[in-house]
Amino acid sequence: MLNKNTPLIKIFSSVDFALFIISAITITSIAGTIIQQGESLQFYAQRYGGRPAIILELLDITNMYSSYWFQGLLILFFLNLLVCTWVRLPGVLAIIRKDNLSVSTTRIAKDPESEVLTSKVPYDVLNLSIISAALAPLSLKNPKGPGQEAILLHERGAWSRVGAYLVHASILLIIVGALIGKYWGYDAFVMVTEGTAESSVHERGEGHKEILLDFEVFCHIFKTDYYPNGMPKEYRSDLTVIESGKKVLDKTITVNDPLKYKGVTFFQSSYQPIENEYKLVVTKTDSSDMNKSINKTFYLNPLSEYKSEDLGVSFKILATASDGHGHGPYKLQITDGDSSLAKVMNDHEAVSIKRDNVVYTLSLAQRFATGLKVVKDPGVWIVYIGCSLMLFGLYVSFFMSHVRVWILYQQEEDGSKITVCGKTNKNNMKLEQLREKIVTALLHEEKLALRRA
Repeated sequence: MLNKNTPLIKIFSSVDFALFIISAITITSIAGTIIQQGESLQFYAQRYGGRPAIILELLDITNMYSSYWFQGLLILFFLNLLVCTWVRLPGVLAIIRKDNLSVSTTRIAKDPESEVLTSKVPYDVLNLSIISAALAPLSLKNPKGPGQEAILLHERGAWSRVGAYLVHASILLIIVGALIGKYWGYDAFVMVTEGTAESSVHERGEGHKEILLDFEVFCHIFKTDYYPNGMPKEYRSDLTVIESGKKVLDKTITVNDPLKYKGVTFFQSSYQPIENEYKLVVTKTDSSDMNKSINKTFYLNPLSEYKSEDLGVSFKILATASDGHGHGPYKLQITDGDSSLAKVMNDHEAVSIKRDNVVYTLSLAQRFATGLKVVKDPGVWIVYIGCSLMLFGLYVSFFMSHVRVWILYQQEEDGSKITVCGKTNKNNMKLEQLREKIVTALLHEEKLALRRA
């Protein structure tokens, strides 16, 4: 059994040590906010100069939140909270479990904050039921006392004394969740080209370590909407999760609407045009049988002819032009046997071409790769639970209190008296209001004939 009085335990359970650790974490976190994280040495050299850049790099301030010394501060804070709780909580639990009906009647009678009511009516045990009925909403504990006196007790919120320790527990959970996310999760990225699938991602930071997924992410379509001035307005990707060769999930993602699967979250992060590659979507419909249609997607290079056996036609991009976004309008040649036709098409514009009983509907656009931020954080639910527990603990700590009110009923030489005495660990104003409420209720009982002393 550890001795709570050893110097090391005293240090780790002290408020001074807690304030030191909290201050250190706060100051370093501010520094990590001011100093941009995760950049190259050249970046810091240009901004702060050569020697400061080297010092920042050596102290790992440029990657502070992943540094061992910052995680060491978190672990020290963790131990401080743990030891502090271990040392102090048993005493708090003893107060919560204490039998407050066993208090000395002399202590109640001599309390300077107590309220005394006197009566000419002599002490009678039967009057205890009248007192209990008058204060029925307070759920008084059973009266105790020998002979010519009895104590009734109203007590509430004893467990609110653990509010601070609930906050301690919440911080411990948040730290544990953060460390689990750090060591068993990852922050990675992947570029998925339209029409292809990826089964691995690459960790951010030095080395870009490859991480294998146990499923594939396939990108059907990437599309960008633009403002009139040419700035991107929104970009989105149509993704499919494929596992063991089977499609298990479809999702269109945007910047604030990610794909989540098996604890891995894919965020829409960026995009990249694939140079000299274009996506052509063709639907062939037979007008004699509208239910018989063929839909195909092709990826073409400019000036290279592609022949489709299924559709019985060939395609060739004759020209591309810039509209300010790097794609369209295009000039597309369609060859059906010995007959050729050239069509000018805008980006993603659907164009129909009729050949005898067949209608071809075509759409052409530049091919893109969607950039996905990939995050796995197995500790995130522990952090969420910790945050919820912290809110509850703060509510208990600031808005709830342990209230005890004793009603001492005693025999006097010329009648009887009732002493109302209260204690609380905080919020004395509410205690005063409760005590006055009790006194007023007792004064209204005519059979007791009470008056203020």
